[in-house]
Amino acid sequence: MNFVFAFIFLIFAWSPTILAWNLLGYRPAWLQDAWSEVARMGQQIRDSVREVKPLSLGSAWVPLTRIGDDYIAQMIQRDQRIQELRQKIHRLRQIDKASEASAAEEELLRLIELGALPEKRSKAGALKIGLELKDTTPGELSLPASKAKDSVPGLRLVPGTGGPPPQPNPLPADVRNDLPDPGIPWGISGRVFRNKTLVPNGTYFKAEILPTDPEWRFIWRCFYHDKPTKWGLSRVYCVHDRDQTNVFEANIALLEKDATAFKPTWDVEPRADQRAVAIERWKQAVAPFSPFHTVESDGRPRTFKNTKVLPLWHGSDSQKCHGIANSGFKFSGKLALEGQASFDTDDGYFGSGIYFTNSARYAGDIYSRGDLMMAWVSMTEPFPIVGDPSQLDMALLSCEGAYKHYNAHYIPVFPMEDNFDCAEYYPCLAGQMPVCDELVIFQRSQALPRYWIELQVEHPAMARPSQAPAFVEDLIPVLMQVLQQQEVDADKRLRNVLNRHLERLLKQARDDDLEEDQLEMHGQLAQLFNAQDKMDKSVRQALIGASSSLAGVPVQASQVAASVTRAHASVGFFSQLLKGAVSFISVQNSLIRTQAMRSDPFKKVSDWYQGPRDAQEVPVLEWERTPCREITLREAQVYATRSSSAEWRLPTVWELEALYQQRDVLGVLYQQGVDHEQEWYWSSTEISGYPERSWVINLDSGRVAYGTVSAANSLRCVRLRMETDD
Repeated sequence: MNFVFAFIFLIFAWSPTILAWNLLGYRPAWLQDAWSEVARMGQQIRDSVREVKPLSLGSAWVPLTRIGDDYIAQMIQRDQRIQELRQKIHRLRQIDKASEASAAEEELLRLIELGALPEKRSKAGALKIGLELKDTTPGELSLPASKAKDSVPGLRLVPGTGGPPPQPNPLPADVRNDLPDPGIPWGISGRVFRNKTLVPNGTYFKAEILPTDPEWRFIWRCFYHDKPTKWGLSRVYCVHDRDQTNVFEANIALLEKDATAFKPTWDVEPRADQRAVAIERWKQAVAPFSPFHTVESDGRPRTFKNTKVLPLWHGSDSQKCHGIANSGFKFSGKLALEGQASFDTDDGYFGSGIYFTNSARYAGDIYSRGDLMMAWVSMTEPFPIVGDPSQLDMALLSCEGAYKHYNAHYIPVFPMEDNFDCAEYYPCLAGQMPVCDELVIFQRSQALPRYWIELQVEHPAMARPSQAPAFVEDLIPVLMQVLQQQEVDADKRLRNVLNRHLERLLKQARDDDLEEDQLEMHGQLAQLFNAQDKMDKSVRQALIGASSSLAGVPVQASQVAASVTRAHASVGFFSQLLKGAVSFISVQNSLIRTQAMRSDPFKKVSDWYQGPRDAQEVPVLEWERTPCREITLREAQVYATRSSSAEWRLPTVWELEALYQQRDVLGVLYQQGVDHEQEWYWSSTEISGYPERSWVINLDSGRVAYGTVSAANSLRCVRLRMETDD
């Protein structure tokens, strides 16, 4: 108790002394008034119009300005920004965006260091680095017009001329025509499908796409529509997982129902006029791929008009691309645990979802570590996100889920800095032309990964062949660069010749010595463009003349081959057909015969088919005993046409039905059995109302369905019974 009384005594004894010191204006150092100290600092700041210190925002250096005597308000905002940055860094680390996290950390350190007064800089000095300081009233805190997340008080960016140009067209014109099956955009061509192999330690199939495959042209055009500045194509693969495809197609049916149940309401939201412009751009992007269809389990096609699909890019690395191909895009949701495996979800500016873009440049330069994934993304009409001086849409949707009933957000965007390295893209302001588009989805079943692109570093100095190459890996980038030239790309014949050269190189080992004809071809490429950058017609003719594709094809077969070439069929397939002509005809020594009967295949077809359903009388027929497996319809036509002199042809659907009804004639070959999926057989009977499709019959189950031009089925050629065989 003595200690308590002593403490109280000291308080009463010291209080008058302290009060006297305050009245006389004397204060001990430990009682200095903090607000007076701040006022003194404010006076120093007031003596200077502006004092600037560099602050790093990503890859650009900009000054931080302290204005007037409202220093406390600025420091409060600084503390708030520090807290925001710490949260942002945590989110970026969770989604494995190391480069963006590093940029945010650098800004955080700069803000923490602002305890000391910055060095002085003139307004002219700021302009030298592409920035302009706004004039403001002393004592007021000046904010940039955009209120960007990484913006600095008192500054606005002055656009330059070194950034990506506006993109008036979201995708290349008429790109749907380059697909192997325009009706089912995510379909796979026959050669690619036949050559797919199961990936070790994976559940998906993978096949390399070669320059003569239709997929190559489609991917090439999408990639070079907005090419990365740092990367070029190296290898292209098709990835296929049946489970993912089934889930994707099933979800499309659900989206079609949602489209009628939940109508878009963006037109009653603020800034509706801007949203209307954004939606028109979205409609321009999806129009080439609509309508499309899927194939039901009973073989009937189902057409979708309200659900839309787009081919979009997702930048990543090889490990993540393997994971995406294996199990789809991973969606973390809002309760992902700290430290767990990385997800493809981005808690980004436009919502917490899976992000895609129509720009290979944006996906490649900013987010790729050497790989890109192109996916088919499904949606109904999305919510259009637009910009305004305060970026209210971003403030509302950042790190949130889907807005209202929408299943996607669509954002035409522009970079915050006018350079190719800028990673900050914001919604376009009114009247602003977008550089590219972003799209966010909120269900993993909305995306089907289809093409895995391996990239290689590409430098502008490689645009013209110069020093003579010695190895395959030296010539590939030269040929790639020549194929990028607009004049070459528009010349279909020359482009096809060079693509065949490229395919040959891709099939060789990279350290193989170049052969004589390849060295000669390089010499021709070096002379292809003259000093005025115009194509030399004589060199072009020499390159085309050196190609001997389809030489020696019989007249009838060459006519069909021309139609197949127009459909982008594989050149390698034709060479195999031509070399195997004799072996094909030799199968007539081993024949199967069916008896005459009345055939009615359409009684098995459901009501979706509204065309003719007549039954027909089928005569006695001879069939090829050994079928040709896994070929497309066009390849089947070439296969049969080549031996038309011996009366062989594709069977009609009625003739195939007769073979199924008498399938016992297949004997031991049939009893041994094959994969059920390989028992679908082509007919020559086209489907009324569905061009580029023919009826197919499964000789194992008897089911009747239809096949598209890109599907791979089996073939048994047929002919009328020949009298000489009796």
